Amino acid sequence: MMLNGTLFIQILNFVFVYILVDRILLKKAVKLIYQEQDEQANLMTDIAQKRNEVLAQENEMQEHWYNHQRIFSEHIPMLKKIVPSAPSALSIHKPIMSRQEREQKIEKLAQYMVNKVIPYAK
Repeated sequence: MMLNGTLFIQILNFVFVYILVDRILLKKAVKLIYQEQDEQANLMTDIAQKRNEVLAQENEMQEHWYNHQRIFSEHIPMLKKIVPSAPSALSIHKPIMSRQEREQKIEKLAQYMVNKVIPYAK
């Protein structure tokens, strides 16, 4: 069986084109892909570092806030709640005293102001 000469030339042509494409196109494309992967890895590490910095700042602010809350709670005076014994006595719809009682108290207060407070103001 005899091989045809064109088959040999086609094999040489294929090998030549394969080497040419590999060296010119594929190596540059592979190099670009590796560069992009390196950039992406660098960006991911930068993101992780920034995330850790932000978390550290948030933890510091939270600790600072808790310290202020503790100091505030230690130095604030405790006040007792005043709860009326009869909540219906403080109703808006029902006046606590009549109009006459209110006018009498206002008159007594005016007399007290005239007799006791105003002489000291002079």
